[in-house]
Amino acid sequence: MIPVSAQNFFTPKEQAQIRAAVAHVEQQSHGEIVPVIIDSASDYSRSVARSSFMLTMALAAFCLWIIPASENDQLFWQLPVGATICFVTFWIILEQIPPLKRMLLSRAEIDSAMESRTLELFTRHGIYKTREHSGILILISLLEHRVEILADEGINARVDVEEWQKVADEIAAGLKQGNACAAICSAIARCEVLLVTHFPHTRESAAADTNELPNLIIPQEQD
Repeated sequence: MIPVSAQNFFTPKEQAQIRAAVAHVEQQSHGEIVPVIIDSASDYSRSVARSSFMLTMALAAFCLWIIPASENDQLFWQLPVGATICFVTFWIILEQIPPLKRMLLSRAEIDSAMESRTLELFTRHGIYKTREHSGILILISLLEHRVEILADEGINARVDVEEWQKVADEIAAGLKQGNACAAICSAIARCEVLLVTHFPHTRESAAADTNELPNLIIPQEQD
């Protein structure tokens, strides 16, 4: 079985549906929507190292407790070797089992990583460069099961924070229910209502409009 990642999370047909939903929004308004799906917001290497170390120490303490005192003279070489092997093993396990890795992350760690990654992608892909400052980034991160919305100042000044949270919650619910594509398309339609309300096209502007940003981004690899 191929492990689920950003690269294979959506089928080609689903990717086409998402791009079509974004294109429809941009035909109706001056807004630009960029959905981005990534494997994780961070590699969380420090958290993985910390968890691996703590698990190793717990296992070492347990072994010292059950090993007979008569065998303690062998521990001067067995313990360091065993601890190193355990540390590497725990590290590999955490990296290979995302749900377990996610369980060991604190909410603060995830919040910080998601905020940093969202801002980095918003800047990297030039979502702030649209003429009307109406770009919207929809970031979906699979490891964290999180969705973040970041809108440029033009549209953000006219839309309440609660509206963006509703968009994020709708997609997050679809991810949990295994209906991500439909949820994203529905959320994009919700954004369309907001953009058409505040940045509607006239006949002239629609004819002159160009697609300034990609309609879907799936990074080839995580930084």
